[in-house]
Formats: sequence, structure tokens, C-alpha cells
Amino acid sequence: MSGEIGVVCKKDGFGYTHVVDGVATDYDISVPSSIRQRGAQLSWILEEAERLIANHMPERLCVQRAAGGGKASTSPERLEVEGLLQVAAHRKTCAYSMLTRDQVRAAFGVAKSPGAYDILLQRDDVAQRSNAQRRDQYLLALVPQK
Repeated sequence: MSGEIGVVCKKDGFGYTHVVDGVATDYDISVPSSIRQRGAQLSWILEEAERLIANHMPERLCVQRAAGGGKASTSPERLEVEGLLQVAAHRKTCAYSMLTRDQVRAAFGVAKSPGAYDILLQRDDVAQRSNAQRRDQYLLALVPQK
């Protein structure tokens, strides 16, 4: 087993950060434009999710769960991809967790308040990540295990 992986899903794939011994590497997985049928896209995403677990053999996979609750910004396609990550982790017998940003904040011991998640984003090791998705992925990979 090697390191932790933090994953942020999108409707056509996912991005992930693999952290091993304090070294973080970022990856983006997106469905090739030549695959147009949704069933074929989902099949391809599942294969890629299983491949990432088989190749990296993480101790744990931590996936950012969409906020839910009827949020207009959460696409049904993203939810499908989140489900595929769960299936891949199960098939590969990899420990996994599905956490919202609020749950990530709480796992780091930051009290709930307006802008509380932003406190985590301002940590030096997090702030140097190249973009917002990378910062979320990195935090997910670092979530303390219980």
C-alpha cells in the first residue's frame, strides 16, 4: 500500500492527487472526446478508476462528495462519476471515504463558521497548489484517518 489519494469528480472524469511520503502528484482523467455515448463514457471512467487504484495501491481513497441537498451546481453526471469511484474502490478492496467540504473542515478540527473551509485553503502547503481543484484534491488526500 502506498500513500493517500484525494479525488474531485466532474461530469466527464475526475482529478486526483496522490500523496506519498509528503510528495504530492496531480493527475487529470477525462473521457476522450471520441467517446460520445454516456454508457461508454461511464464504462471508460470505471476502468480508469480501477486502474488508478491498481497502479498506486493507496492506503485510502478520499472522494469529495457533492454537497447535495438539491444544489443546482451538482450535475447528475458528476454524481454518476462519484458512484463509479465507490464501485472501483469496492472492487479493488481499497478503503475509501466520501466527504463534503464541510466534513473535510471538521476532520481537520476547524470550527464551523463562515469561511471556515478557506482557513484550510490558506495553509502554506495547500495554497501553493496550482488551482482550486488541486487544493481540494490535496486536502482530501491529507484528511486525518479516524
